[in-house]
Amino acid sequence: MKILTWNINGIRACKQPLKAELADLSSDIICLQETKVTRHQLDEETAIQDGYNSFFSFSRKKSGYSGVATYCKEHATPVRAEEGLSGALSDKTRGIEGIIGHYGDLSEFTDEELINLDSEGRAVLTEHQYRDSSGETKHLVVINVYCPRADPDREGRLDYKLQFYKLLQTRAEALIQAKKHVIILGDFNVSHKPIDHCDPDADEEKFYAKQSRRWLENFLQDTPPCSKYQGDSSHQKAKHFVDTFRFFHPHQENAFTCWSTGTGARQTNYGTRIDYIVSDVKLCQEEFEDCEILQDFEGSDHCPVSALMKGHSIASDKLPGICTKFMPEFLGKQQKLSVFFKKDVKVSGSNRVEQNCGSQENLNSFKPQNLLGKRNIAMSKFGPPAKKSKMQQKTSSKKNASITTYFKRTPPGIQSLESDVCQTDSQEQLSSAGGVIDSMRRPQLDDGNTCRDMTQSSVDVSSISSSSLSCKDKSVDTKCISVMSNKKAASSWRDIFKGPPPAPLCKGHKEPCVLRTVKKVGPNLGKQFYVCNKPEGHKSNPEARCGHFEWVVSLKKMKLDKTLDEK
Repeated sequence: MKILTWNINGIRACKQPLKAELADLSSDIICLQETKVTRHQLDEETAIQDGYNSFFSFSRKKSGYSGVATYCKEHATPVRAEEGLSGALSDKTRGIEGIIGHYGDLSEFTDEELINLDSEGRAVLTEHQYRDSSGETKHLVVINVYCPRADPDREGRLDYKLQFYKLLQTRAEALIQAKKHVIILGDFNVSHKPIDHCDPDADEEKFYAKQSRRWLENFLQDTPPCSKYQGDSSHQKAKHFVDTFRFFHPHQENAFTCWSTGTGARQTNYGTRIDYIVSDVKLCQEEFEDCEILQDFEGSDHCPVSALMKGHSIASDKLPGICTKFMPEFLGKQQKLSVFFKKDVKVSGSNRVEQNCGSQENLNSFKPQNLLGKRNIAMSKFGPPAKKSKMQQKTSSKKNASITTYFKRTPPGIQSLESDVCQTDSQEQLSSAGGVIDSMRRPQLDDGNTCRDMTQSSVDVSSISSSSLSCKDKSVDTKCISVMSNKKAASSWRDIFKGPPPAPLCKGHKEPCVLRTVKKVGPNLGKQFYVCNKPEGHKSNPEARCGHFEWVVSLKKMKLDKTLDEK
């Protein structure tokens, strides 16, 4: 039997269809984390896959956040399945046979804390009948988890993470006491040992000072190479679980499962190992053959981790109640609101037609467009919209100016000229080789003459084409000025698309830097800076990013501008 875990980072954001992804993963039990899908966002193509039975846990706090899913092949159909670690989300109406049970001592948690820990959709449990290599049938519980991240910008997340670890350990150890084998797999959001980190602290005591790392050190049985740091062993309990990858590959370095996509760290393998397949010690020693990290499998900022076992799973005759096939919207007993807004309503199966519509005739006559309340203009009491008058059409047609008019620079003399002129109703746009011609009128002077001689203004007369001047009104002389020539138009477009100045060269590689923007909330939010364009990596790697950093606008100039603005 082959089991696999993968933080998919959005089940709806796969580069290829989910069916193809599952086929490429090629495992009997596939556990996905960070699905980022809620119950109302789950579609049938994701929930129901041919040859698989799926079990989801959704975040009840916010959309597009957290979430886990377990896909089991039909020959590995579980006997029972349950959402959450505490049992607070279990449907007690299904009876004792529908839940896995064995929650342990939860007296340290309040009911509100238990509901809060399970409300983010971070755990799905499936119980399987497993026939081991000796032919004996045993009960195996697979716990698919996505442990919280202690976001430093969010208050209380570290306490939430540690509470989740404590609840996970309590439930896993209770299942061990119930004589069941247990496998915990998923994203633990913590690296265990210095060998699992790309840039660990040289001082091991400082490295293990992280509370989540101390918990994992006390939870897992040590495997070689043993670290010198032993922690506080005065009140340690017996350790029931082991990291299966380190059990088979204790000395393998650079075995990372997660990288920063923003810095391109995957190209230099500058990451951490935070995805695990953890098993109870006896099961690992007797039934596991190997555990490997599939670093070449792309599609997320994490890579899958798989393990091969000697035995195989026995399919259950009855599906657990929380299987997605029993959800009303996929069973045919209930439709989502979004169905009525689709152009083509596809209904498969005669049973679904009978349940939803009663007859095939009703289904054929049903048109979802009618539910939108589309107004018939002919029947409206207000009548059709009024047509534009000829004067309005003529005015609107004049507004369709050439695109170059939005980018051309008006000479200073024209600006002073335009402040005194009045636009008449008989103005007309004339086209020429140089661009757009504006018809303008100057007011008459008291002595009967027209506008003052253009040579007295600041406009360069030599740049004005005599052919562009015309007179439409006999009483008023209107002089039209062609502002742009072909050469000036080309120059204007070059000014528009000249782009930003070239990026500076980094000090380490003498290559153009890449432009970044500060997104972290703080005094520098929104400011731009240049860094080396190489991917992030270890300092000893010549192909990794050098330490070049340069603000687009120097901090001194920023402070000076701010001071001037305040004054």
